[in-house]
Amino acid sequence: MINSKIDSARQNYEAARTFYEKLNHINNIIEIQVISSIYQGNPTIYGDIKTFILCYINAIEEKAYGYYELNREKLMKKVNLVDLKEQIGLLTYFQKTAKSVGLDETYPWVTNELKKREIQLCIKEISLKNFFKLPYYIATYNLFALLISILSLYLIYSIFLLPAPFKSMIAFRSSFVSYSKNDFVNHFLNTLMSFCDVNSDFKANPLNWKGVLLEIFMKIALLILILGYLTEELKKRLQ
Repeated sequence: MINSKIDSARQNYEAARTFYEKLNHINNIIEIQVISSIYQGNPTIYGDIKTFILCYINAIEEKAYGYYELNREKLMKKVNLVDLKEQIGLLTYFQKTAKSVGLDETYPWVTNELKKREIQLCIKEISLKNFFKLPYYIATYNLFALLISILSLYLIYSIFLLPAPFKSMIAFRSSFVSYSKNDFVNHFLNTLMSFCDVNSDFKANPLNWKGVLLEIFMKIALLILILGYLTEELKKRLQ
């Protein structure tokens, strides 16, 4: 019964003359699968949603029956039916398809949705590759995310330079400059100047492999964050 409804809707889709009509039929196909719950684990649902996106964009381009604007909620409802990797694939497909008809500048929120899922995937699937991709995605999400990321890096760096309670935990030999009578304030002022690469007499020399790795990680992560953000901003201005 359900399969016959889907087959009928697919025939109607093939027979439709406009993208607006095709959109309605492919939407029916997806809705039938959702209502019957057969979309879960069904590999064809991904292809159906891609077809839905294609028809949706072209229906907007056709401006058929007042279809001038894309409904964000309606699109994301379809995208969220599949797993995280497939969501990224669908949003990337939307960007490419929208660009092919000159609509890529109209929907900047799609870029944010894509980056949000790329960040989630990096956190979900821990690997060396994702470890370096994560700072880039965060940096290019928005300026606020970039600033929070830099602040987090600084706090990690500053905490590692705090006096260690055990000898085995010591990773740096530090020589501080007295800027404040308060030890904690003085510590954070010294580490902030070091983190910002401001010339001062403060020194933090790595004593072992842990210190070396931490220092290298901090420099690479900071470089990825800043260059990632600047690269993304440059792309926007060149488009």
